[in-house]
Amino acid sequence: MRESLFIIFSKYLLKIIVLLILTGMGIFFTSQIPRMMGSFIDSLQFNKLTDVRIIKFGYTFLLSTFILAITNYNESIQRTYLSNSITIELYHDIIKKIEKLPFVNTKNTEASEENNIVTTDCNEIISLLINLLTNFPVRLFLIMYLVVFIFKANIMFGVLVLIICITNVLFSNYIGKRVTKLNNIYRTSQSKFVSFSTERLRNKKFIKINAISDWYEQRSMENFDIFLRTTISYSKTAYIFSNFSFYINQFATLFLLTISGFLINKNLMSIGNFITLNSYFLLVNSQIGYFVSLLKQVFDSKASYLRLSRYFNDKPFRDGDIIIDEIKSISVKGLNLLFGKASKIDVKFNISNIYCIVGENGIGKSTFIDTLIGLFPNHGGDIFYNEIHLDKLNSAYIRENKISYMEQTPTIIFENFDDNLSIGYEKNNLNVFRNRIKDSLFLNSIAEDLNGLNCKNFSSGEKIKLGILMSLVKERNILIYDEPTANLDDASVSLFMNELLKIKENKIIILVSHDSRIINYVDAVVRFNGFINDSNNID
Repeated sequence: MRESLFIIFSKYLLKIIVLLILTGMGIFFTSQIPRMMGSFIDSLQFNKLTDVRIIKFGYTFLLSTFILAITNYNESIQRTYLSNSITIELYHDIIKKIEKLPFVNTKNTEASEENNIVTTDCNEIISLLINLLTNFPVRLFLIMYLVVFIFKANIMFGVLVLIICITNVLFSNYIGKRVTKLNNIYRTSQSKFVSFSTERLRNKKFIKINAISDWYEQRSMENFDIFLRTTISYSKTAYIFSNFSFYINQFATLFLLTISGFLINKNLMSIGNFITLNSYFLLVNSQIGYFVSLLKQVFDSKASYLRLSRYFNDKPFRDGDIIIDEIKSISVKGLNLLFGKASKIDVKFNISNIYCIVGENGIGKSTFIDTLIGLFPNHGGDIFYNEIHLDKLNSAYIRENKISYMEQTPTIIFENFDDNLSIGYEKNNLNVFRNRIKDSLFLNSIAEDLNGLNCKNFSSGEKIKLGILMSLVKERNILIYDEPTANLDDASVSLFMNELLKIKENKIIILVSHDSRIINYVDAVVRFNGFINDSNNID
């Protein structure tokens, strides 16, 4: 993960330097204005000001304030740009890492919960790093400058400032470790609660059908109670951590005002010096507050860093380098899925044939297909494409360019028909797809029925029709369908199967189905009952 962060930040090095300069300018003018005010008041007190000097001071003060405002504005814009740009790059980098993990590592992960964790943690880490690169060095220099100035002006005040700094650092380090632990627990409970709430909305039809609203409400409240307890526990500790320095500083300010009052009464300190010292003391306090909050941010980000690092520590899916232009056969030899009875699978799929895989529910047919196309690492045995082992092939390239796989419940991402049709392609491919649709009566009839409708509101049958359309217009070498006719009427099934018969030349077509209506259209039936071999299980 460190390497990834280094590469991303290197791209924005110039902008980070600009932000550092802007932050430094803002801090410089902030620190100089109190000295200008103190000097001006002392000059007034001792009648050392002429009209020209008063006017000059006014112009200088106005110019300094104007420059400070412009600097702070540009710093804010630059910081916002950098924070969002770098965060989104890290987010995309992590998503790519997740996509490259073996599918078995991620298939049971709740998407909304994982996305919430990744998004929050990316924000936390990037915010800290930008803070460390731009704010931290400038503010560290400022607090050193202020402490030296205060020591020169009054040793007693300087000692007071050092005591405050040391006290805050020791306390923050002591309680910061507990903040990290509680933050991790709090974030986890928050993600689970949000995830469960999202699932509740997503499954509202299922909840109504089964009349389990009260059950969901009870589970939701149980999750909320856990989330609330962890939130309160974290908030208590975080409040103490964040506000300890404030109360220490209040007592220190009272001490400063009291001592300064005595010194001014005895003419040992001018009012201008008091204003400068008081302003610098407040500046020191604000810098201490910054460093305390920075330390808290470090502890919070440590938890975020550990959570995100697991995506970089997990081994990515191993993919080969060989690319093949046409797939003429897929051979499976001794494949073991470890799924119930399934222990040995031997089967071969040849080009220009339609195969139908049949078998009981839950026996592992879908897992077999996922393994066949390289989503799952197989548990023993071998898979060959054109007699080349799958481990040596670039399976991602094959899935992208050679395979069209329609799942049992087709994924509909967009409301618009054309947007779904062109998923994974540039918009200019739409004309190519439309021409292919026009050339096929079957595809044209589907397009006429579905185009112009809100795809998100499709019935199960309409989703399958759109999934079939999306798979056929791409003209892939391998077509795989999981229960493609489950929600289609007899006429649609006949049209679909006749379309497959027309295009099967130079294609391997595999259907996973319980539908007896398609058996007469296929070249071979593969009976999946835990074992598959060419002699006993293929009709």
